[in-house]
Amino acid sequence: MRQINFLAGLVLFTCLVGCVYHPKEEVKSRVQVFSEVASARVAPRNIEVYYPPNFDSTAHYAVIIMHDGQNVFNDQTAYGGSAWRVDLVMDDLISRKIITPAIVVAVWNSKNRWSEYLPETCITSSLDSNRLMPYARPEIWDTGVFSDDYVDFLANDVLELLNREVLPKRQWQDVFVMGSSMGGLISAYTVCKYPAIFNGAACLSTHWPALDGACISYFQEAIVPLGNHKWYFDHGSIGLDSTYKPYQQRLDSCLYASGFSEKNFQSKYFPGDDHNEKSWRNRVATPLTFLLGIED
Repeated sequence: MRQINFLAGLVLFTCLVGCVYHPKEEVKSRVQVFSEVASARVAPRNIEVYYPPNFDSTAHYAVIIMHDGQNVFNDQTAYGGSAWRVDLVMDDLISRKIITPAIVVAVWNSKNRWSEYLPETCITSSLDSNRLMPYARPEIWDTGVFSDDYVDFLANDVLELLNREVLPKRQWQDVFVMGSSMGGLISAYTVCKYPAIFNGAACLSTHWPALDGACISYFQEAIVPLGNHKWYFDHGSIGLDSTYKPYQQRLDSCLYASGFSEKNFQSKYFPGDDHNEKSWRNRVATPLTFLLGIED
């Protein structure tokens, strides 16, 4: 009998020690790659998905779709070998309870980047579209512009991929888009084309000189009615960014005059920042906090 009691006690002690000294390890974030995702709208491309720590496929999450996806997470695929490392920034902001956990979808660009990222309506709505073409990249004279197809791809195929592989039953709360340079233009354009699907855009170093600034007039008209969406713009002071200030001021003045406030609109200036992935990585926490920040 004593031997049985001793064995039972040993088993109980072992269980208690296991519970005390071997707690369940926290699940880390991860990035999944969907290779060569096909679409009838655009050329096949990779799509990378960031899952936040302790991801739960039955929960609801905000989603951020980012352009130039090869630059978002991985230094080995990024231009110049320097990625934004949004996965690390997200992990840090989530761990410090600055933002709510969210999914980040990095959509790779194609060889026709300008054709996909240059807003079509900025050309078609112009009174003299031929005059504007010299302010675009020469390659689009041959390929044309098909950014409406790209935006349709985001609104349909990319979100369907999420619905099929990541969040069943469309369990997302808000959907935002983010990009830099031409990616900034197409981010704002995406929201304006599909305001019922996308809840806001973060546009870093937006390349306003494209089409001689013609997109400013379009966005002044298109953004103002969308007062319940979130809009973030910024620029630095070096390289291409040194040319953006007067364009950005035109848009800012229009939005402020229309009643936008810091709650749904921010325009930031970062002196000393250049037009490159390193600068965007250094400040990407700012737009992420604006879009996903936990309110006090």
